[in-house]
Amino acid sequence: LADDFLRSVFLDMFGDPVTNTKGWEVKALSKVIKLSSGNGLVAKSMDPAGIYSVYGGNGVNGYHSEYMFEKPQLVIGRVGVYCGAIHITKEKAWVTDNALYVKKYLDDVNMHYLAQLLDLANLNQYAGKAAQPLVSGNRIYPLEMIFPPISEQNKFEKIKLSYLESLKNSDESDGKTSDLFSSLSQKAFKGEL
Repeated sequence: LADDFLRSVFLDMFGDPVTNTKGWEVKALSKVIKLSSGNGLVAKSMDPAGIYSVYGGNGVNGYHSEYMFEKPQLVIGRVGVYCGAIHITKEKAWVTDNALYVKKYLDDVNMHYLAQLLDLANLNQYAGKAAQPLVSGNRIYPLEMIFPPISEQNKFEKIKLSYLESLKNSDESDGKTSDLFSSLSQKAFKGEL
């Protein structure tokens, strides 16, 4: 539901990125970002007692006691059936070589806007069709995408973060309600009410 809501908000704010009905500036990704592969970290080398998320081709695939990045990073799945999947890491995270991350922003762009834009672009369709599907910078750099003014991109981020925070609060509230119901049920069955 969160994905559907954010996709709807994006399309409402910016229109269809393919047809560009709102006439936003169009740039090739190569003019906006520089990508790099993460650092190799196989599952057996991860520290299961670690507290830092390890991101691979399809999001978090383990935890480790070390991290590569202090700040959140935009990550693109690089290898496998989920190549092209888009994620934004937590703070203090590791990115494996099964994923690409934005090493450098060459233009003024909001990471949350770009993540939604790339998600809508379905980067998996640009994967090489060898034995193992693969998305590389060279395959997606030529893609031309819409880039509204940064002020508009920042508005999308505010809506997104506010929505995700309300979802988090709702989930926490649901958990507390469920715990309370369970506790009351146990007391009722024991005749303690």
